[in-house]
Amino acid sequence: MVKFALNLQAELVGVSNLSPKEEEAFYYMFEVECGSCHDIHENPIGICRSEVHDIPGSKGEANLIWTCKNCKRTSTISIVSRFHPYTNSQSQQRLLELECRGCELVKFVPDGEWVAKGEANGTQFTEIELEDDWYDYDENAGSEVSISDMQWTISKA
Repeated sequence: MVKFALNLQAELVGVSNLSPKEEEAFYYMFEVECGSCHDIHENPIGICRSEVHDIPGSKGEANLIWTCKNCKRTSTISIVSRFHPYTNSQSQQRLLELECRGCELVKFVPDGEWVAKGEANGTQFTEIELEDDWYDYDENAGSEVSISDMQWTISKA
């Protein structure tokens, strides 16, 4: 069992509290490597907090049970912490912790919809997509807002 942390460092201008939209139903997308044969799954795999599965041959549960199509070994991934919204600190922050058995998280893919809050007056920005830098305009504050220079990293927790 290895614990991994999802970390982010980004430049936020005019917004704060970046987090997934509907965190309970959000699919965190990762490239995953088998811990046995070291084959990297060809597509990102989604892990959702609200999906819980019984681990075969065990009394435990996991958010994802994955079988490597190369060596047929079964691995599990569990989300073990709440998501910590990214604030406008412009430094690396730990956002989420996951526990992996039999596999490793290689890369995070920021797929899905995210939300943020305007710093000046709390304007809610929804349906943010982070595949690329994000730019918008806060009409209530009369200024541009952005999320750029995103550096997603995975570290052992």
